[in-house]
Amino acid sequence: MVLKFIEEDTEKCKRNVELLQQVLEIYSIQAKASKELVEGAWESVKKVLGFYTNPSAIHRRAAIQ
Repeated sequence: MVLKFIEEDTEKCKRNVELLQQVLEIYSIQAKASKELVEGAWESVKKVLGFYTNPSAIHRRAAIQ
C-alpha cells in the first residue's frame, strides 16, 4: 500500500518536472524574442535621433522648410 503511494508520488513529481522544463523553455524563448524586439526598437530610436542630431540632416531639413 505504501509502495503504491510512493510510486504515484514519484510519477507525479516526474510529470511536474517535465512541465516545469516546458515552462522554462517557453520563458526562455519569450525572453529572447523580447530582447530582439527591444534591441530592434532601440536601433530605430538611435537612427531617428541620429537623423535629428546629424548636422547634414539639420541643414537638409532647414532647406526644405
